[in-house]
Amino acid sequence: MTANTTNSPPASSNPSTNVGSNEIQIDQLKKEFSEFGLYEQSGYTLIRMNQQLSPEAFESLEKRTELLEDASARHFIIDCSNMRGLNQLWIRYCLQLKKRLAEKEKKIRLVNVKAVLLNEIKIQGLTSLQISLDLETALADIGLRRPGAAFDVSLVNPFLASATNVIKSLTGSESRQGKLFTRPGGGPFFGDLSGVLKMENVGFRGLFIVSFPKDTIYKVAGKMLGSEFTEVNPMLISAVGEIGNIIFSQGRKALNEIGYGLQTALPQVFTETTFPAEFNSFSGLNIVVPFETDIGKYFAEIRL
Repeated sequence: MTANTTNSPPASSNPSTNVGSNEIQIDQLKKEFSEFGLYEQSGYTLIRMNQQLSPEAFESLEKRTELLEDASARHFIIDCSNMRGLNQLWIRYCLQLKKRLAEKEKKIRLVNVKAVLLNEIKIQGLTSLQISLDLETALADIGLRRPGAAFDVSLVNPFLASATNVIKSLTGSESRQGKLFTRPGGGPFFGDLSGVLKMENVGFRGLFIVSFPKDTIYKVAGKMLGSEFTEVNPMLISAVGEIGNIIFSQGRKALNEIGYGLQTALPQVFTETTFPAEFNSFSGLNIVVPFETDIGKYFAEIRL
């Protein structure tokens, strides 16, 4: 059994949203204003606050928020992970939004509030702005997700999209996704070489795994590195770690754009099918998605 670690590179996502006949292009919004991001979700809207908010951006944010409010009654969650202090326009926006939502029996929650910002909120007497620890907690607090439902199977989707994109980028081969299935935890890996990354935030812990049979990873790594592989060696192990790292980073980026706050992780590579004892604490639900490509099959897994 061999382990390899690398740093996680950044990835990007391009969210957009529609409100009735009024289309809000988030890409264009982010291009025009760096002060905020706005993401429509089922039953709520997530707003990402950045440090500053100019008068121009404040006016734009107000108009876009009103479009969403007019389209349907919804809760609002404000992601403060990029905030280290209070901007007066942000205070004004949050208090005005809170007042409007109260009239519609909807709620506002601040999430991912750092200690410095929390202290400033208290000093300025803004305790009417209710704070939840993170997105999952906020969804439970406002009644959109039952308490304790820390992981939603739908969160697998960004990792699946990332896996197909990365494999195509590295090899030119399209991935044909098989049917998702679940099994009890603790079972062996599906492939001969597996990249494993811890998936953690304050609400849940899990493992993301990408697993390759030898015949598949020989071809994937060969196209990736321009070398022929016929056996497991340090270069191949490093390639598995890097592939897992890129897939995880892109999936993590997509989820963090909507407030999940997944931490960075370092990949470990295992060259045996036996599930390692060091991960026995992740013995809950095992979510598995098989993929077929022209150069072989591989598997994406999440273990809780």
